[in-house]
Amino acid sequence: MSHTPTLDTLSAVIHASPQFHRVYVQDRRWILRHFVAQSLDGILVDAHAAYLSGTSSFQQTRTVPMLWDFLHAY
Repeated sequence: MSHTPTLDTLSAVIHASPQFHRVYVQDRRWILRHFVAQSLDGILVDAHAAYLSGTSSFQQTRTVPMLWDFLHAY
């Protein structure tokens, strides 16, 4: 199921088959994580860092040492 080429194809397969729907419900997080990684192909780390840097907790606690720790983790 994770090898379907697009989210539209995945949706069609899930809606067409009760068995595929059952598998999807059981492994939804893994399947969707795979699609995100596949669609971001090579920029997943950058996308995650951009997301984290935009959170309110990051914005409110931003200090120079914290920024260096963030960059080293990134």
